[in-house]
Amino acid sequence: MFFIILIFLTSVISACHQHTRSDDMTHNNVLASEQSEEPLGSSSPISPWPEVGVSVSSEETLLEQDLATFLQAITMENGEDYFFYLSQLENAIDVQMTISHHYNRYLTSAFEVTNDVKQLEFKTPEMKFVKHHYLQGVSQHVKTVEMIEPHINAINSDTHPLSIISEFNGGITLGNEEIALAFIQILKIIKKTDMNTEIDLRLLEEHVQLYYEAS
Repeated sequence: MFFIILIFLTSVISACHQHTRSDDMTHNNVLASEQSEEPLGSSSPISPWPEVGVSVSSEETLLEQDLATFLQAITMENGEDYFFYLSQLENAIDVQMTISHHYNRYLTSAFEVTNDVKQLEFKTPEMKFVKHHYLQGVSQHVKTVEMIEPHINAINSDTHPLSIISEFNGGITLGNEEIALAFIQILKIIKKTDMNTEIDLRLLEEHVQLYYEAS
């Protein structure tokens, strides 16, 4: 199970970083996410983000089971992950080609992963926090992607207002910041369990630094 988690997290973060733009460094105070239905816990002495997430105190076996279930739910049947389809759409917009195709593929994958994650019933508050913020991030991405639908032909022909791309990039960043909160919680779980020695945490931490800690 540890090996599966390692492979998945590596592929997710690699895809997520593939199209990091300069304006992705803007931090939009995602701590407003304290509106989460899950209460924030006390800080953990091993956590570099004591103000974020739920203190890791659940039984280790339950945490590992919840995390494995979550990772399985956000992996597509063909082995690709959510960020793969998002990055493919970003590529298409960058080169102004085949946008409609990748627009439809992304929305299909986003709705699939949303439905799968919504159905999960976690035993631990730590992973309930992950679920909430991951879904918030995907929801922000979907709203942002749907916003460009009326402008796809204009983007293809390079006649679109520049503000459309700026708004798109900003919305994707907001979604990535929400998902960074979920990744912080995953990091806190991994650091508190035996998984700490099985996974290279640098890729997760890089995503957090890009989308949560950036100012």
